[in-house]
Amino acid sequence: MAFTLLLLIGVSSLSHAQARVVQSSLLGIQYRILGDTIWRDRDTTSVQSVYRGDTLYENRFVFGRKIQSEIFVINGDNAKIVSSLDGAGKTIPSTRSNGTSAGGLEGTRMLLENAFRTVDSDARMREAEARLQESYQRALALGLDVRPPPKRAVPDSSPTVKRVYPIAASRLLEQLGDTVRYISRCAARPPVDTTVYLLFASDSVRRLSPSPRTFDAMMARAVRSDMRSVATRQAVSVSDSSLAKNIPGFSKWPCDLR
Repeated sequence: MAFTLLLLIGVSSLSHAQARVVQSSLLGIQYRILGDTIWRDRDTTSVQSVYRGDTLYENRFVFGRKIQSEIFVINGDNAKIVSSLDGAGKTIPSTRSNGTSAGGLEGTRMLLENAFRTVDSDARMREAEARLQESYQRALALGLDVRPPPKRAVPDSSPTVKRVYPIAASRLLEQLGDTVRYISRCAARPPVDTTVYLLFASDSVRRLSPSPRTFDAMMARAVRSDMRSVATRQAVSVSDSSLAKNIPGFSKWPCDLR
């Protein structure tokens, strides 16, 4: 079994350049597809999912080091954990005696399908925006008094004043110039984890700390997509609407700036 896992990892790593690649603009995740293998990458974390008939091989990596390997066998709506090993190859005792949901294991594939839909939808949206702009310019040329078409929320590429983008309740992004900081957890409730990046050459990014490393255009797009998704959410916010007030819910997290 261990030989099989090593073989699967080796084959996929040799062929990354030939894989189909798609970027999730909402989650900042890069997907790579090669045959029956899906790689899900974000920053320092990678998850490899290999589908072989009714069997799923899933391997998790952090900083390129494997930290966990699991094998699932699907049976109808249920999935049985055949093997669960840590990075050293030692068995991890399962806490799920009844197995897990087969639907839950389809998460990677579903997210990938959504990413493809998003890419296709974004292309159609850009085409529609171009047509609206063209119609607007024609109307102006005819002397008509028309309102300009709405513009998409686009963050400043290199702000001179610090911009804060609250991504989630316990995770925000700060940008000043070409320097970007991802801050996780709550400053009022330490510890706080901060990762610092430097954007350069319009399509590249370098992690300054921790563990300096240079990434390609995909990582740069992931960082910018985080900012764009927050800017879009803020642009269409209904928080001031009378209909959205006094809706029951949980107490707000102290550091939630959304």
